Amino acid sequence: MSSAVDLVRTSRLSDVAEYAYASRVRAAGCELIFAAGACPLDAEGNTVAVGDYAGQARQAMRNLRTALAEAGAALVRANPRSGVSQRR
Repeated sequence: MSSAVDLVRTSRLSDVAEYAYASRVRAAGCELIFAAGACPLDAEGNTVAVGDYAGQARQAMRNLRTALAEAGAALVRANPRSGVSQRR
């Protein structure tokens, strides 16, 4: 039996993290994408913008967009408690 959860990994993001950057769950005609680990790492796994919170936030958002794109989604709205993604 195959799993209903697909771990989403991409070569465009660092493999330093030991987890998937996103997971996709398909059930009953619905698809949900959960993102995790949007951290300020470049493609080589180096922390960017050390000491610059705004720079780190920009990198984390770039990584989040990349992970969502790999899962077939895009960031359309976010707030401190949740993010909403829409299939492209």
